[in-house]
Formats: sequence, structure tokens, C-alpha cells
Amino acid sequence: MEDEVSRLAKVIEQAAALNPELMRQVTRRLARRFVEQRASAKYRGVEFRLTFEEWRDWWLSTGHVDERGRHRGEWVMGRRGDSGAYEIGNLKCMRAEDNVTEQNHLRAGEYVL
Repeated sequence: MEDEVSRLAKVIEQAAALNPELMRQVTRRLARRFVEQRASAKYRGVEFRLTFEEWRDWWLSTGHVDERGRHRGEWVMGRRGDSGAYEIGNLKCMRAEDNVTEQNHLRAGEYVL
């Protein structure tokens, strides 16, 4: 993961140099999404231990940053076993419907792989 994050940081730096205005627009859009997700976690009583840069780089590394959302067919930042904080090492990228299914199994006391 570290090598991939390092590679992404270089790509982001190069893109910013090529088109600074576009990079500002993308960063503002992602920053809004970051604030929304952090606020949602706080509302649900889930600790959120990611910086903007960690959050951004994680989403970029998934390849699903433009497909993220809460609806069927969209991708979410899930937590392993749907427990613990949103933090590096406890995250998994999954479809929204799979996340709901996992939550339902866990609430019912069923084991989920």
C-alpha cells in the first residue's frame, strides 16, 4: 500500500503541475466528500481517524473514487467487521449493497467472511 500511495502522490503532483486550476477544482470536490463522510461517521458515533490526504489516496488507490456513493452499485469505504474506526488498516472498498448485507448478518449474529 505504501508504494502505491507514494506513486499516487507523484501522479497527483504531476497532474497539479500540468493543470493547476483543474487540480484545485478536483481537490475542492474531494474535500467536500471527505467532510461529508467524516460528519456522517461522527453522526453514527464511529471514530474517523483519516486525514484528507489519507482518505483521498485510499479512494484513488481503489480505482472507484468516481463511483463512490451509498446506493446499489456504488462503492463505499467499509470497515472490517463493520467495527472500529475509519483508519488505515481497517478499511475495505465494497459495493454498497454488500456492505448492507454484511451489516445485517452481523446484527443477526451470523459470521461473515
